[in-house]
Amino acid sequence: EKAIEHNETTMEKLISLMKQAINNGCYQNYGDSWPNEVQFAENGNIVGFHNCIAGTIIITNIVNVSKKSKDAQINSLIKKLNKSYDSIRNIKMKNYV
Repeated sequence: EKAIEHNETTMEKLISLMKQAINNGCYQNYGDSWPNEVQFAENGNIVGFHNCIAGTIIITNIVNVSKKSKDAQINSLIKKLNKSYDSIRNIKMKNYV
């Protein structure tokens, strides 16, 4: 549950920083290539984003689980966790402009 909360909080912070960057014109000259500014390192599941004008940065790990449990409730939590992980990995500007 804490890992889900962490991923969801990270997603909220990313969205906030991206909206702020878009609104202040930070990436207006990047066209469709600006999502490359959201960095994701799979070795460690680290995500990062830099709002170039405001100077705000987020760099943090995000969590996913590749195992299953015999407990249905745990599997439900794993599914929710992995969904939040995938949402962060596949973040796109068009969803937040």
